[in-house]
Amino acid sequence: MAISKYLKCLSISSIVIGCLLLMLTLISVVCGGLVVNNIIDPPAYARVGLWGLYFAVPGVFCIVAGVKKKPILFAIASGTNILGIILAIVGLFFRILSSHDDCYPETLCRNSETVDKASTAVILTFIMLACVTFIGSIHEAIGTCSALQEPAVVVSTVQPCRMEMTTQSNQAYNEPPPPYDLVDIKTQQ
Repeated sequence: MAISKYLKCLSISSIVIGCLLLMLTLISVVCGGLVVNNIIDPPAYARVGLWGLYFAVPGVFCIVAGVKKKPILFAIASGTNILGIILAIVGLFFRILSSHDDCYPETLCRNSETVDKASTAVILTFIMLACVTFIGSIHEAIGTCSALQEPAVVVSTVQPCRMEMTTQSNQAYNEPPPPYDLVDIKTQQ
């Protein structure tokens, strides 16, 4: 009973992590699309927000693993979350290191205020994606180990006991131990 209750909590939290990843994916893609659409001939770093589309993959695997409760799905979700951590960190560094004014003189912008706000939203979204995928990778690894197909069965067997009695001589008095007669209980009755 405790195992099924634990597995139920694990699956619900996996579904919640997956939904969070899908929501952050949507925010990242929308903000990345705003940046790209408002810059005429956008540079490569402006497309980082569109990288967020990858995070739909671990999001979907987290949801599927939570619904199906299979260890292999938890393992795949954990692996995609680990790749997501790497992608989020690379995207953050790529975006932050090149986060000078997106509408610098060599690039034409349709609306520089929208580009600035959307770029900031992309950076914040990638920070949240890095945190959620880190938590998700740990959570899904726990799910891989904990998602049992059926509860463990404990089999116990009774082993016969054997008891031996030994006597020692009384060394202080130099006397041998008293003799014991071996009596067979079955023959006396």
